[in-house]
Amino acid sequence: MDGDEKFIPVVGLDTINVPLTNIRLHLDGTHLVVDLIPSVLGEVHIERIDGLTSQEVLASMREYQDADHFVRVHFYPIWAIALTEESIEIFDDLEPRIADIPKLPNSGWAFPFLRVENSRWRTRIREDIREDNPDLQHFMILSMATCIDVLGHMEKFEILREE
Repeated sequence: MDGDEKFIPVVGLDTINVPLTNIRLHLDGTHLVVDLIPSVLGEVHIERIDGLTSQEVLASMREYQDADHFVRVHFYPIWAIALTEESIEIFDDLEPRIADIPKLPNSGWAFPFLRVENSRWRTRIREDIREDNPDLQHFMILSMATCIDVLGHMEKFEILREE
């Protein structure tokens, strides 16, 4: 493989400019549907300020909440999926270098939907499968607490409202 892994925001989904509070998955055979739920800042919630430092007051002022809309992404077919809690590092090939992941503008949060170029994980798929499936790509989806890696073909995405 030539070069290091590169993390590229997915075109069309690069408009998600806030961290994800949640990710919902639905798997049917080799068809994966992923709902990306963006965050919004909630109302101020301070029950008492007696004895709290100014940092504690500021930290409790706003909480992230689910937005009233989400992005639904369809993958078909998928060849592999891995889900990890953000602090668990059990898959050597899926451990990204945090410094290399693009950050959201004016934020320390990672961009939530990435394509991984020069993926070490993709190279582990048999060569004949890779050759027969040139659209097979490695995608990385990051929420505030979870990382999902998908090897597959992204069919489409759509923006929907919560009902």
